[in-house]
Amino acid sequence: DYHKVECICTPGPGVCANMATANTMACVVEALGMSLPGQSLHRAVDDNNEVTQQKLDDCAAAAAAVLELLQREIRTRDILTRKAFENAITVLMAVAGSTNAVIHLIAVAFEAEVELRLDDFQEISNRVPVLTNLKPEGAHGALALDAIGGLPVVMKVLLDGGLLHGDALTVTGRTVAENLSDVVFPPDQDVVFPLAQPYAPAGRHLTVLEGNFAPGGSMLKTSGKDIGTWRGPARVFDTQQEIKDALQKGLVKKGEAVVARYLGPRGAPGMPEVVIPHVYLGSLGLALHCPFITDGRFSGTNHGLCIAHVVPEAAAGGNIALVRDGDMIRIEHKARQLVLEVDEEEMARRRAAWQPRQPVYSGGHMAKYAACVQDASHGCVTYQRT
Repeated sequence: DYHKVECICTPGPGVCANMATANTMACVVEALGMSLPGQSLHRAVDDNNEVTQQKLDDCAAAAAAVLELLQREIRTRDILTRKAFENAITVLMAVAGSTNAVIHLIAVAFEAEVELRLDDFQEISNRVPVLTNLKPEGAHGALALDAIGGLPVVMKVLLDGGLLHGDALTVTGRTVAENLSDVVFPPDQDVVFPLAQPYAPAGRHLTVLEGNFAPGGSMLKTSGKDIGTWRGPARVFDTQQEIKDALQKGLVKKGEAVVARYLGPRGAPGMPEVVIPHVYLGSLGLALHCPFITDGRFSGTNHGLCIAHVVPEAAAGGNIALVRDGDMIRIEHKARQLVLEVDEEEMARRRAAWQPRQPVYSGGHMAKYAACVQDASHGCVTYQRT
């Protein structure tokens, strides 16, 4: 019976069948112009777990494209321009993609020597609505989008609405606008919505929060909802196991904020996803009533009131390290503030008494990583340019 459950839940190779991190990044790469149009959501295997002919054709087409790019001397950095990254962020918002894409895009931009900051994500979020009705926020799996034409349908809506840079170069050797010239919006479907009647308004997917809790930034995912102002007491945990134990015992109550710390790039180290504890929270019906705040990451499958990538992280002495059970936390969606309601004198006393935790690793590659990794707002890259 257990084997049957496994086979149903994970029927074959590929990725999570919704707009989680893997499909998000596939779409983001296509929007960057770094993969061939329409390939990002093609099905990996058929019902018999055999690789689809479509996927085999994709591989052959990608190989041919590489050879043509070499022949035409089109380099990666010819494609990875500022406009390309703005297109990628625009698509990220439109498909309600994973928060992980924020870190990945900043890191890729760093390597491409393109300046990309959290402010850029917020500026684009302010004007780009959610267009897709895809899980985990909506009703459909990712294959539903592929069935009506894939990401090019979404990009065509954005392009026609003036939200994409149509002149950005892609791996086809053509521009975004040229790639999308023949795309037609499909009628009689509820997977992709028009700009005039979006699935959710602009600013309802990802929001950059600052404030004294996260002066270096954090990322709020609201699952298409306007949460207005939320206020409640903190329940603080230093490990994922502590959270799971507390939830199983019913110790987290409706209206409390779960704070999961020491899970950042330095503290963990490696910035793990806080997947299972948040699934527990959702199974208890608390995901929309108990904000989950962490200096770690979320899975793209997590949804509800999720605040991740808190900077500075706990291991770096950020204010998240000073939060105590019962402290009042305030989230102001419109004002983009994450506030710890503790006066400055008390915070100063706590900071004076705070001691850094012993590193998880005292030597080896992970210790080196923890010593040099940058914060989430800077893409968790492991070096700085001089």
